[in-house]
Amino acid sequence: DHGVVSTFHASFGDYLTTRARSGTFFIDLGSGHYDLTRSCMDVMDKMLHFNISGCQSSYKPHSDQVLADIPRHLVYACVHWSYHLSLASQPQSAAPVPLPSHVLHVLERKFLFWLEVLVMQQKEHLPSSLAASVIMRALTANKMVCPHATYVLIVALTSTY
Repeated sequence: DHGVVSTFHASFGDYLTTRARSGTFFIDLGSGHYDLTRSCMDVMDKMLHFNISGCQSSYKPHSDQVLADIPRHLVYACVHWSYHLSLASQPQSAAPVPLPSHVLHVLERKFLFWLEVLVMQQKEHLPSSLAASVIMRALTANKMVCPHATYVLIVALTSTY
């Protein structure tokens, strides 16, 4: 009813994710999460842009403005990429650009636009310690952003309200 693919019995999922038992039907979860992370980054790279919400004024609260709808697949990508990254493992047939480089490439250019989507979805608390760690490494890897400023930003994002 909700569009979620699931199995009726837990043992069937175990069967599909155990290579010795499932043979040609084997599902490599780490590889799947790798693909989902890459796809989330691709969606974010293509769709995130300045003022994605169509905010008319930065002086008015969002509740007082008519804002553009953000596509559901973009919201999914922005909210769940770090979860998929935490469970990803590099498949043998991996793309030429390693996943960490792909994440870095997107975050270097789209970080603030990603935050705007999280704020619009009232999910500004989402950057967990894992996401914060990934963001910290991505932003400071090439000394593009002051590490202290990055740390302050991450602490602000991960604080519980």
